[in-house]
Amino acid sequence: MKIEVIVKLKSRLHKFISSNQMLDRVITYLEPKIQLLIERWVRFSLREKQLIITLVGVLGLFVIFSIITSAVDFSDGLEKENRAMQVYKLDVKSLQKEYKQLSQLTVNEFSDVSLSRVREDVKQALKVKDTDVVLQDNVLVIKADSVSFESVVLLLEELRKNYGIFPNKLKITQSNPSYVNFSANFLVSQ
Repeated sequence: MKIEVIVKLKSRLHKFISSNQMLDRVITYLEPKIQLLIERWVRFSLREKQLIITLVGVLGLFVIFSIITSAVDFSDGLEKENRAMQVYKLDVKSLQKEYKQLSQLTVNEFSDVSLSRVREDVKQALKVKDTDVVLQDNVLVIKADSVSFESVVLLLEELRKNYGIFPNKLKITQSNPSYVNFSANFLVSQ
């Protein structure tokens, strides 16, 4: 009875695949091997058949488990990539907003660099009475000895905010444990 069912399935499959020559070759190659397996299956005792069915079932479950595990791992990887892309998009959007804000700044928003105003700013920031501030050939040179490092940083920040200038050359050396010597050159447009 089982052999008749297999023969019927085989004939239906053969009719279905007969249009494809490559599949026909594969079937012709596998036919004797399948027939040999069927003959061996018939010779097995009931206990052996049950063991083989159990083994095939366990192997099938293992394959299904492996496929599901791989799919879950792949899904987790995609979620991580998606989260990273969302963070990247947010970073890009914030950088874009910051760039738009920066691009809207114009040179006119900064004060013109005048020697007297810069001298006063340097005196206030560094908390000194006498400063060496020179403006010559579009180069502003500021020198100060024995000033606190924090006041130098505040001065540089104030010059950036008020005049939009950054030092081209900057030299800070420690004169004693709590004070530094400071010199900086700035290119300014007049």
